[in-house]
Amino acid sequence: MRQEGLSTVHLTSTIRKADSVEALAEASRMLPRLQMQLVNMGADLEHVGNAVSAVTDALTVRLIELREAEIGPPPVPYAWICAGSQARREQTSHSDQDNGLIISDEMQPEHADWFEDLARFVNDGLNACGFIYCPGNVMASNPEWRQTESVWQGYFDRWINQPEPKALMLSSIFFDLRVVHGERRLLSNRCPPWRAKRRRVVPGSREATRDTRRAEGAKGDPKGASERGVQSYGRPVCSRNELAMLWRNAG
Repeated sequence: MRQEGLSTVHLTSTIRKADSVEALAEASRMLPRLQMQLVNMGADLEHVGNAVSAVTDALTVRLIELREAEIGPPPVPYAWICAGSQARREQTSHSDQDNGLIISDEMQPEHADWFEDLARFVNDGLNACGFIYCPGNVMASNPEWRQTESVWQGYFDRWINQPEPKALMLSSIFFDLRVVHGERRLLSNRCPPWRAKRRRVVPGSREATRDTRRAEGAKGDPKGASERGVQSYGRPVCSRNELAMLWRNAG
């Protein structure tokens, strides 16, 4: 996959040199062409997902850098996290956003505006680059997903211990997390207990499948989890619809 690496490196290098949202949006227009090239070369979904997600990561980091150059350094440590398909490196060029901010417990009330400004800028910038706003508003610009590490820990404890349909839907998104930029320890410090508790769930059980389908309906997907390829608490696979979209977009 040497050509894939060169193409991905070229695009991410262009992104790193961009000095505005407009320049990033222009660079991102090359992404469908990269995806088409990979498919024509016979790349499988894993290779395509890795390539597209690498570009999304580069766009996210560059947007953060551009905004920090304008508003100054962060008042306290933070981690910009991605979830869902980006975290699993399974994106296509038409994926929506799933992201958030984990902020150090050192955060003070006067720091809130800085993080809100950053989140809105990055979410707006990603949307301008073709990664549309999350229909469920699972983005850092939503205050619910822009919280301190202790609040995040409370979220996961509640979702695990009180597995309501909405909790199942949210955990299916946020149990796949990855730090794109910032302090990785803010996630890794909280990650072990989440993973340990996750193993208590029995994938594929009748109750888990039923509740997960109900959760997908609550998110606005009336066809349920099975049509989208979601497997209880396991890692989602590519559904038939997503595979068809990939090939259609590549053509």
